[in-house]
This record gives sequence, C-alpha cells and structure tokens, in this order.
Amino acid sequence: MTNGTSDEIPKKEGGEVDDTPKPKKPWEHTEALVITLRTAFPLLYASMEAMVDQVQKHFKCPPDEDAYRLIVALLNDALSYVGRSPHTFATDSKLPPQTEANIIRFAESILPPHIRKGFEADFVARKPTMFEYIQKLRKWRDKLAETLDRRKSTFHLAETTHLSGFRFVWFDEVEVPGQYLQHRDKNQDFVRIERFLPVVDLVRGVAGCHRRLKIRGHNGSIHPFAIQHPAPRHSRREERILQLFRIFNSTLAKKKESRRRNLQFHLPVMVPLSPQIRMIQDDASYITLQGVYEDYCRRNDIDKDEPTVFTMEKLRGLSTQKQDQFLNVRMEALNYVQQQYVPKDVVQKYFAATYPSFDSFWLFRKQFSYQLAALTYITFTMHMTVRYPNKLSIARRSGNVWGSELLPFMSSTRPYFNNPEPVPFRLTPNLQTLMGPIHTEGIFTCALMAIARCLTSDSSYTGVNAGQAGAAGQPNGFLEGTSCELEHHLSIFIRDEMTFWYTQSHRQSIKENELRENVQRNADAIVNKALVIAKEPAAGNLPASQSVLDLVAKATNPEKLCQTDLLWMPWL
Repeated sequence: MTNGTSDEIPKKEGGEVDDTPKPKKPWEHTEALVITLRTAFPLLYASMEAMVDQVQKHFKCPPDEDAYRLIVALLNDALSYVGRSPHTFATDSKLPPQTEANIIRFAESILPPHIRKGFEADFVARKPTMFEYIQKLRKWRDKLAETLDRRKSTFHLAETTHLSGFRFVWFDEVEVPGQYLQHRDKNQDFVRIERFLPVVDLVRGVAGCHRRLKIRGHNGSIHPFAIQHPAPRHSRREERILQLFRIFNSTLAKKKESRRRNLQFHLPVMVPLSPQIRMIQDDASYITLQGVYEDYCRRNDIDKDEPTVFTMEKLRGLSTQKQDQFLNVRMEALNYVQQQYVPKDVVQKYFAATYPSFDSFWLFRKQFSYQLAALTYITFTMHMTVRYPNKLSIARRSGNVWGSELLPFMSSTRPYFNNPEPVPFRLTPNLQTLMGPIHTEGIFTCALMAIARCLTSDSSYTGVNAGQAGAAGQPNGFLEGTSCELEHHLSIFIRDEMTFWYTQSHRQSIKENELRENVQRNADAIVNKALVIAKEPAAGNLPASQSVLDLVAKATNPEKLCQTDLLWMPWL
C-alpha cells in the first residue's frame, strides 16, 4: 500500500494475473498524436498552430453579426412554437418563461451597446405578447440585415492578420486543409499552400454571416473556405455523418450502375480548428433555396414573411371545437399561398435566368436531379428531419447540391432513429418544376434506386413486398442476414450517435449489451430503408422503381405537405 492506493495486480477468478491493458480513451489517442507531431515535425506544428491562431483571432464575427444570427434564431424558435400551438399567435398571449429568460440573457451578454437600449425598450422594459414579439423580431432582423448589407463586401487580409505573409514567415510546407479526409492512398500529390489571397469576402446568409477565405495552392488552384464562427452545436456529429458518406463514395466509384450515371454524394470538406470555429469548403456560386425565395420576394416587392404570417392567421382563427377541420384549413392556406405569393416555378425561373442558353440549363437540371437524388438518399435512409430551405444549398455553376446540418433524428425517450415528419423527404412543387417531369421520373427516381442498389448489392433479401414495408413505415423484420457495404460501416458511426444520446439524456452508465443492441437495431433500420428503395416489386406488371415512385407520391402529396412545420415552407 503506497499513498493510500493499492498496488495489487488484479487477478482473474482462477488466480491468474489479468494483464490485459484497459482501452485508451479517444482524447488519449489525440494527445499522443499531438505529442508525436510536436516532437517529430516541430516546424510543421509551429506553422499549423500559428495559422490556426491567426484564423481564430481575426475571423471572429463582430457583435452586429452575432446579434443578427441570434435574432434570426429567436424568430425561428417563435415561429416553431406558434406552429405547434397556433392559438398562441394572439394579441393577448404571453411569452413562455423560457423565451423571456432567453431575451434577457441575449440583451445582457450578446447585444452591442449601440443597439442594446432600443432592444431592451422593445422586449425587456415592456413584456410583449407573442404576436408583438414576432412582429418586433421581424423588424429587428430586417434592420440588422440592411445594416450588414450596407457595409463593404470585402476586406484586405493584410489589414488585420499576418496570413498574407504566410510563405515568407513560416518554414515548412502545409497542405491545403481537408485533403486527408478524401480517402487518398498517399499524400505525395496533395496541394500545398502557396499563399492566402489578399481579399476576403464578407457573406451574409439567411441565418448568419461568415467570411470566405481563399487559399492558392502551389499548382495555381484556388480553394475557397467559409470560416464558420461560432460553429453549430452539433458540428462534430455532422462531420462524422459526412465522413461516413465519403466512405460510401468510394463504394459508388466501383459500381457499374453509379459510374455510368456519375453518381457521387457532394460532401464539402469541413475542418474543425477548435470547438467554436471550423472551415467549410465553399463555392461563391452556392445559393440556398431560401436565398432564391428571398431574391424573388425582393424583385417582386413581396414581404418574405407574408406566406408564413398568413398561414398562422388562418390556423389561429380555427377554434378548439373545430379541430377536425385542421387539415382542410392548412390545405386552403397552402393553395392560397401558391396562387398569390409563391408560384410553383419560382426556382425554375431563377436558374433559367442564370444560364445564357437552354443547353447549359438542361445540363444543370440533369446534374441537379442526380445530386438531389443523392441528398434524398442520405436524408431518407438516415432518418433526417427539419430539411428547411435554408439548409439546401445549390451550386449555380455546376448543379451540385448539399445539405447542411445532416443529423439523424432520435426521440428523447428512446435511442432509436425515426422520422416523425409527414413526408419521407423534401420534394416540394418548386423542386419538381425545376427538374421537370422527364428528369423527375427518368433521372431522379432511377438515380435514387441505383444508389440504394449499389450500397446494398451484397445483401440477402426476404420476400416481403417492398411497397408494403415502405408504406408501413416500419422496416423492422425486412432484413435477413445482410452483409452489404452499407452495413459494414454503419456500426462505428451509429455507436457514436448512441453515445451522444446517452450523454444528452444524462445517463450515468451505458451497459455494453444494451449499447450493442441499440446499434444493431438502428443499423438494421437504415439498411432496411435502403432495401425498400433498392428492390424491385414482386409483381411483374409494376415498374422496377415502383417503391421509389410510391415514396415520391407521398413526398409530393399536398395533404402531407400542408402538415409540415411553418419553417419547412412546403410551397417552396
């Protein structure tokens, strides 16, 4: 016994010494890597550390941008709350206590001094009702957005940081960030940083702002990155999911059906620099679906909140005695919005005006249809929800599509993946019109089925009818002894999701057997959803893609679309 601790070596039941070392924790492996890098490559470590320090120090959002981001978040929370309880959108409805606490904390800690007094006068000194709260938040959002749009759209790097002198100050070659995530066999052909371009773009998005930093490689290539600060709360989860589908990209590259269609998941590289800041591979031609809608409203002098406010007003007028008419009222609101505010060809006209010839526009629509099918496969099989318009980014230059915040949904009571939304994925009338009937039926459905078949081609399949399993929404029992590429890689990533759920639920300990069962159950559910769209129907008189067509019919059904959340914007 030394210093109150026992030095006895634990023994097994038979008296044998148990010399099996305990497995290391993830942070211990990370610490070992950092120590190795620091000792074996000191110049490289110093260069990387200095670069990260400069980005963290000089690329923080100023208070005005933070205020804009948080006011948009408060407004979205209020709209979600009203969508769940329409009767609260009234002139005599008080704010929830949690919302009042958030307002006070926001006013005291986040707001810059020059606008704090006005904000406190509107929200703190006199407590507004829910109706007044939403109206005032809209005014504050528009005022801050106008202020941010009046500033310069660029600034020079040399004015604030030392990154412009990167190659003259530091003494080791550093690769462009994110290349080690691309599953390359060797790094001899990686692009190295030559210099940072002197002009940095200031970008105001729908829900926040960021800076676009451009890096020139030693081969002359330009690599733009969005500096996201602060990073979203669940950014590590999102990065893990993207890494999972990068693995699947290597599988698609080997399959005939995907190679002939050039099917790949478009997954921008995300490089975390710290828990609060990360770099995201960017493209100046990206525009979100929400951005297209706001451009349309600006050109036609339409209030962008009018469709949402109109729907809330219609739902508020529905008395508690007439809840059976809830679906009819939502259908009426959706039809009115499409007739008066947002027609079905808004997105199609926007991108048609972007291209000088119909040939170029046709190629864009073809690539967009393939990419939307790839994104749809991710969101459908991984049980992802809240696919709002501001989370769908489209590259005007190439037609590539990617979704931000791709996170599986789990209920707070059980660690099971599920999708509680009325539609299986986002395929709204505007997206249908942009693709057109030929691309929707000839490219989108076939590409969705081809991806599923490529990733489940080694699976054994039971005789259950795929259409019935998909309609039931419960694919359990549909899988039987699979050994597919999809299942091989799921377990380790799902295990991290389960660990996150247990941590969020404040569970003291995780039983290994319970964890294994939950991981296996969720992996089976994901593979089964892929099998639903991969397998041909048993009946010989149905199309091969009948199961996908059934899902498309459900996703485009107006009765299902009108039941979605207000922020989902089913008319867009």
